Amino acid sequence: MSDESLEPVQNELTLLSERALAVDWNRPEEEAAWKDLRAIIESNDE
Repeated sequence: MSDESLEPVQNELTLLSERALAVDWNRPEEEAAWKDLRAIIESNDE
């Protein structure tokens, strides 16, 4: 099976997993865990 023939399957899996992952990503604990990294990224953008 070529990479091109897998693309529709990969796209569908991405869309299906996005909602499930969002449940974890949107928790207060996750926000706190990524806060320091976000600050570093923002300071590098300046």
